[in-house]
Amino acid sequence: MLDYACSRSTVTLILAHLLVKSKGLNPFADVPGHCWKPLITRSIVGTIAFGTTSIGLMVLPLSIFNILFNCAPFFTAILAWCYLKETISYVQNIAMFGSFIGVIFIALGMPKEGD
Repeated sequence: MLDYACSRSTVTLILAHLLVKSKGLNPFADVPGHCWKPLITRSIVGTIAFGTTSIGLMVLPLSIFNILFNCAPFFTAILAWCYLKETISYVQNIAMFGSFIGVIFIALGMPKEGD
């Protein structure tokens, strides 16, 4: 699975490089100085997230992995509420709760491994 992660990341890097070059941009010179820290932070966090997702596929049962993976927007909203002080409305709370319950129902209804 890690070879898949490495291959996918390499292909993405090559395609992104070709896209930037086709627009006539220099990926290092055309980025404003104040954007480097968020870009590098986002790159490191994204790489760690993709790596842990790939490892999760290898070590977790598929139903558990499916629950965790499909709850990422739910966890993102909770983290934004905690750290960025984003507001979550009543309707958004109901929608998140319904989505969470739906993901659990779908995961519990999946066939067991080996069936």
